Amino acid sequence: MTHFSDLKKSDVVSADGKIIGTVNSAIITGKMEISALVIKLNKAAAALIGKKKPLLFSLYIDVNIEEIKGIKDAVILNHSWNDLGSFLLEYNPKYDA
Repeated sequence: MTHFSDLKKSDVVSADGKIIGTVNSAIITGKMEISALVIKLNKAAAALIGKKKPLLFSLYIDVNIEEIKGIKDAVILNHSWNDLGSFLLEYNPKYDA
């Protein structure tokens, strides 16, 4: 079993091995289950999906648990670098834990 504290600040890697950012927090359901991870995107990933980093803050994006292939030293996603825009969700701070 992996604890969230072990995941925080872990790299998030696309299926083809490119780092897109780090785990910042999680989205928790009413049943106390993690439904998504909140990712702090790096500049290259933000540019790829057409988002601009805010001046004073980091750019965050949500990734559903179903889009994660595995968790070892890093969180590995199911999709390649070029497919990032198709499965990343808009950040929703309302449900951020």
